[in-house]
Amino acid sequence: LGLPGQTYRHRHNAGDFDVVVTFNELGLRDTADVRRAKPNDWFFVGDSFGFGFGVAENERVSSVMNASILGASIPTESTRALPFLYNVSSPTHIQGYGKLLIMADELVKHDSDPNPVLLLIFTGNDLFDYEAGVAHHTPFASRSSRLRFYVSTQSALYQSLRYLAWNTPGFQQKLRQKSALTAQEGYFVTYNPRIVASSAEMTSRILIDGSRPHWIVLAPPKSLWTGRYREEWSKIHYGFAAALHERGLRVTDLAPLLEQRAAQTGADSPLIYYFPTDGHWNPAGNAAVAEILMEAWAL
Repeated sequence: LGLPGQTYRHRHNAGDFDVVVTFNELGLRDTADVRRAKPNDWFFVGDSFGFGFGVAENERVSSVMNASILGASIPTESTRALPFLYNVSSPTHIQGYGKLLIMADELVKHDSDPNPVLLLIFTGNDLFDYEAGVAHHTPFASRSSRLRFYVSTQSALYQSLRYLAWNTPGFQQKLRQKSALTAQEGYFVTYNPRIVASSAEMTSRILIDGSRPHWIVLAPPKSLWTGRYREEWSKIHYGFAAALHERGLRVTDLAPLLEQRAAQTGADSPLIYYFPTDGHWNPAGNAAVAEILMEAWAL
């Protein structure tokens, strides 16, 4: 969670985005107050994709959906009969989503059954062997990858040098090309049926063994369409989708739907919905996902 009541500038070194992030008094990035949720309202839970990494608050999926349903970012007395999506997302993983749901349940002031959940799972780094314990970070493929991550999170000097490199004419293009070719390849990319099964089991568990009203939405990594490990990412992503279906959970897989949407626009792949170098959805991607979900949503 963020620091309550604080506002930050969120800027990408390569220039992919430059947005403002404001946390409410609960440490959530949401203008609406989840404590006002009614029984027919939904909890929108996810990691950085649900949080709206790289986009303005009103551009993220849940906000676009609320605007489509209510025409506003905050429910009013005149719209109380309509469902509203309260965004309680924060960068975490499946087990963390369960903790966010516990927090949201404890904050609401009604005595009805638990609110329904729209659970956005990112197959790029949400899958773990949860029975063995969750690592602090997705396992790195090499010592150099681990070192780069550590330095990038601990050294202001390193970040300054990166900023200069990304903003140097000529050198910037080379960095973009390298980033596109090595998307997500700083991590181990190997299909593991034990990890897939454990992640599906944890998903069912946080939804009270699937009995809680829910809708699971799978967000695919951009590496499904670029980089050297597309075949392996396909096994991971679609294998997890199958494991959720086997448990009788309600699932919408965005991968084929984004492919269809991209083809309709004449694009070669859904990469148009992701930032050029960063791995998250750009504003167009958030809008496309919101439209897809609104079309699929049966209230």
